[in-house]
Amino acid sequence: MPERVVSTKLILSGEKEYRAAVQGINREMKVLDSEIKLVDSSFKGQANTLAALQAKNKALNDVIVKQTEKLNIEKQSIEKTKELQTQYAAQAEAARKKLDDLNKSTDEATKSTDEYKKKAEALQKEISRNEEAEQKAAKAVQNHTEKANQAQVKLNDLNRELNNNKKFLGEAEASADGCAKSIDEFGKETEQSKEAISELSAALAAAGVAATLKEISEALIACVQ
Repeated sequence: MPERVVSTKLILSGEKEYRAAVQGINREMKVLDSEIKLVDSSFKGQANTLAALQAKNKALNDVIVKQTEKLNIEKQSIEKTKELQTQYAAQAEAARKKLDDLNKSTDEATKSTDEYKKKAEALQKEISRNEEAEQKAAKAVQNHTEKANQAQVKLNDLNRELNNNKKFLGEAEASADGCAKSIDEFGKETEQSKEAISELSAALAAAGVAATLKEISEALIACVQ
């Protein structure tokens, strides 16, 4: 009996610890997200400068570290709840076997006694407890899996943003004026790509390829946009 009490608390305790950990990370994430917004606000109109890009680089790295922690917590919770699911399933199966053995080893006359009924009832309750705990663990596995996927998606987005920022940062570091040429002062990519397409269109026209030049040019510009 004591073992069943402890095992029933395992999933509740695990989920309680998980919620506390995630709430703590979410609070820190809010602060870090606000720091990114502060960088954007502080360097408004100067987003292509070296200082702005360095500040954004640091802010993004800090957020990525914390988002990775969040993802790892979800992955660890998946493994823990899977273990609990297996444990509860095994305990339910063991109780079912005990009940089956009891039924097989008990004659019909004894089955009408209070002693037998109490043993059978206790085993049935044990089966029900563990089946309920197994279902709860299965739902927890699904929940943590969904949250892990969401955390991974956000982490992927953050890494893409960081890689893009690193590209601009490299340009700013290499430039004479300390500004990235691929983005404007507001952090938006410049029109250089569309200008390059226009130059290509002119070159094609000069070479005599003018039949569908207008359509090609418009399509290429639309892709860039």
